[in-house]
Amino acid sequence: MLSYTKATELNTQLSPKASKLVYPPQNLIDLIWKDKPLRSKEPIFIHPMEFTGKSTPEKLANIRTWIRDTPPTTTSYSKSAPTPDKYHVATLVTALDSIGE
Repeated sequence: MLSYTKATELNTQLSPKASKLVYPPQNLIDLIWKDKPLRSKEPIFIHPMEFTGKSTPEKLANIRTWIRDTPPTTTSYSKSAPTPDKYHVATLVTALDSIGE
């Protein structure tokens, strides 16, 4: 996966070479995952604090702090200050049990 900024940068570099990025019309994983389980129709529920350890606002505050405090992604040999696109602005949480400390 590429950020919008990176994709735009790559397309700018590819344009003089008469090339461009091509995005697949369908998720390629879906094409090969033949026995993919159906989505659950069970209602979503909130686990009690005895299982979660922290409240939702606490966990969200921790994630926001982590995002804000994560240093920008610059190479160790870079002599210039990080540009805005190098700062961590979001994170993708793929498993709710990953939200902890």
